[in-house]
Amino acid sequence: MKEEQLKKIKQVCGTVFITVMLILTIFMVWSMKAESRTQAAMLFDNSMYEEKEAVYRQEVSSVLAGYHCSRSGVMLTRELDLYGGRWYRLQIHDSRFALMDEAQKDELILSLEKLQIQDYEGEAFSVEIILTE
Repeated sequence: MKEEQLKKIKQVCGTVFITVMLILTIFMVWSMKAESRTQAAMLFDNSMYEEKEAVYRQEVSSVLAGYHCSRSGVMLTRELDLYGGRWYRLQIHDSRFALMDEAQKDELILSLEKLQIQDYEGEAFSVEIILTE
């Protein structure tokens, strides 16, 4: 009698163990697939924004050419937070900035602030503009 009870207990424990392992395996596989979908979406999302950023840099170069600063070094830095928020820092290097007075620099900054990088809904991202000599 005891042997039969021990045998049944072993079978139940084995069945429970296999069931738990199967559930854990299914959960891990599902989790990995969800993560890969998230990464693929992020890559697609970044590629769309990279196109918008390239257009923005071209527009910045056009504005700079109007101020005779076509050989300026232009660096656009993207910053992201954990929740997908984006903002940018536009840093422009040109020795000609030393020759400009404050009114000319302010005019250039205002011209650059009119340019925007927009998200999918058309909302503009914040861009900090820094002019350095």
